[in-house]
Amino acid sequence: MKMKRMLASLVAMAIIIGMTPALVFAAEDEGESTETEAVVTATETEKKEDEKPAGTKDTEPSVTEETIPEETKPEDTKDTEPSETAQEEPEESKVTEPSETEEAQPDVTDDPVKGKLPEQSDSVKAKKDQATSGKFGKDKKLTWNFDESTNTLTVGGTGAMPDCYTDYKTPWKDYRSVITEVVIGSGVTSIGYYNFNQCGNLEKVTLSDGLKTIGDFCFSDCRNLQGISIPSSVTKLGVGAFQNCSAIKSIAIPGVNTIADMTFAGCSSLETVTLENGPDAIGGYAFHSCSSLKNINIPDSVTRLDWACFFNCTSLEKISIPGTVKEVKLYAFEGCEALTDVTIGYGVQVLEMQVFKDCIALEKIVIPASVMTLEYEVFAGCTALKDVTISKDLLKSSPSDIFYGCTSLTEAGIQYLNLAANPMTLKGKTAKVKYKKLKKKTQTLSVSKVITFKPKGQGPLTFRKTYGNKKITVNSSTGKVTIKKKLKKGTYKVRVKVLALGSETVKPTGWKTVTFKIRVK
Repeated sequence: MKMKRMLASLVAMAIIIGMTPALVFAAEDEGESTETEAVVTATETEKKEDEKPAGTKDTEPSVTEETIPEETKPEDTKDTEPSETAQEEPEESKVTEPSETEEAQPDVTDDPVKGKLPEQSDSVKAKKDQATSGKFGKDKKLTWNFDESTNTLTVGGTGAMPDCYTDYKTPWKDYRSVITEVVIGSGVTSIGYYNFNQCGNLEKVTLSDGLKTIGDFCFSDCRNLQGISIPSSVTKLGVGAFQNCSAIKSIAIPGVNTIADMTFAGCSSLETVTLENGPDAIGGYAFHSCSSLKNINIPDSVTRLDWACFFNCTSLEKISIPGTVKEVKLYAFEGCEALTDVTIGYGVQVLEMQVFKDCIALEKIVIPASVMTLEYEVFAGCTALKDVTISKDLLKSSPSDIFYGCTSLTEAGIQYLNLAANPMTLKGKTAKVKYKKLKKKTQTLSVSKVITFKPKGQGPLTFRKTYGNKKITVNSSTGKVTIKKKLKKGTYKVRVKVLALGSETVKPTGWKTVTFKIRVK
């Protein structure tokens, strides 16, 4: 028995001694292949997880993986967690999140690495950049101020406001849409082109004495402008100055020299216009489509009514054209559907084409003997016209279609003026001018110094120069001859046409030609 026990002990010891190197080697091999086995195990685990049926819970890590001795794992094993005592990252490398109660602020530095200050939005910049007052003009002698509490723009200082044309580069451009009132100070002499164009909410304008010019289109398309008082100092109303100011109901114009083209065109609410003596002409389309205009006076200073000046004034009922007006241009009263009372003063000489076309309410017209030219279709489409008084000679010399479409007019409705002849004879003279006087000062001669009349003729005389030196001029109404200074010595021929207009009972003479001489010695 003892022998058996001893043999068994020896065998056990041998087995233990034989197994010891194998375990050590196995542990070393396992340590060397840990990383490889981890990859293989992770791949197999992913496959097994993919093969798991839905709802199967994750299993805990295997005992084999957890029982690997900590000291046998390589130092660079990737699944090791950092120790609690690991060194903290530098402060500047940390990325901190804003707290719940604190909004993240943009980087406001201008550092080239971190970037520049972010651009403000357009609306914020516009509000910040808007000024409410300042100086402007060529010499900065004008001032402007916008009162945001009343939406009133005041322009002061001295001088002429500059033109801005269509690019709206006025200092108050940011407030153009909200301005309701404009006040122009007494030192301002001129309002430039387009200065207040399309100020859609503008209701009131105050202009001070001292203002001379209201520029082209400066108040055009101000559709809420209720009215405006033009001071007597104003001498010129520019092209389209109040065009399409459709809320203006009345206006008084004292003493301007010029009413330009389209000044009040499209002022559809304009009912009353008062013109004082001053303008020499009413420009083309000046009151075009003023559909509420019923009456307007034309002062004696006016010598020309330009093309389409009252075109399509559908409410105009009465018009009196003074004898000072020499020409009424084409389409002047075309489409004035309510026009019933027309007076053409003695002295009017030319009615161009379609002047009264489609004046469908006009029933009666007297064409004075002073009218020597009627162009085609002057009264075309005047369907109510039935009573016409005209010179027989004028009717014969006029186009056959002057009454085209006048369906109510018959031969019996045409009456002829009974006019006496208007004799006039002319003879030219030679007038002498001293060179010494002319060298220093312009000289003026009366018509009797250059023309002899036998007889003179009845009615106003009209003169037209047709030939002669540019420094010699002839006044169209008086016939006075002006010789400008520094005209050289010599004899100069001047040719003129003269017309005696006659009267309501006397015919015009027609144009007669005469030549006179000016001798400078």
